[in-house]
Parts: sequence; C-alpha cells; structure tokens
Amino acid sequence: MSRERRPVLICYDIADPKRLRRAFRDLRDVALPVQKSVFVADLTQAELDRVWRRLGEYLDPAEDKLQAFALRDAARPRSLGRAVALADTWVV
Repeated sequence: MSRERRPVLICYDIADPKRLRRAFRDLRDVALPVQKSVFVADLTQAELDRVWRRLGEYLDPAEDKLQAFALRDAARPRSLGRAVALADTWVV
C-alpha cells in the first residue's frame, strides 16, 4: 500500500441530522471543509481507508451517500464567490 499522499475530494449526502453532524465532525478532523458537505484532504491510501471504515460504522447505505475522488497532483482549486482559501493548503 502506498504511503504517498494524494489530494482527495470527499463529499456526502446524509439523510439523518445526527449522522450528518457526526460525519462532519469526523471529516473535519482529517480534512478541510470547503462547502457544507464537501471536504479536501491530502491522505495516504491507509488514511483514506481508515476514514472510510470509521464513517462506515454509522452511515446507512440505504439512505446516505459517501464519495471520494482522487484529484490530480497538479490540480489547483479555483473558486468564485465566498470561498475558503486553499492555495497550497492541504490537511492531513
């Protein structure tokens, strides 16, 4: 398993308010929230797997959706409007 850190976009759509708050808190510990249900992080595969297992302990696959997208290393965020400054900022 690679120990190389990769930029990852993580997003969710969670039906239950209690699970929603818990997912936000858990992801906030390892990633930077850029919108209400969208986070970016610089993670190894092992770290992403750990986050996935943790969230999988309480998310309901019949009601909730969790997705992660690997970003190209050279990708730089662009935004318009009120946005979090992400220039060269990745969270571990």
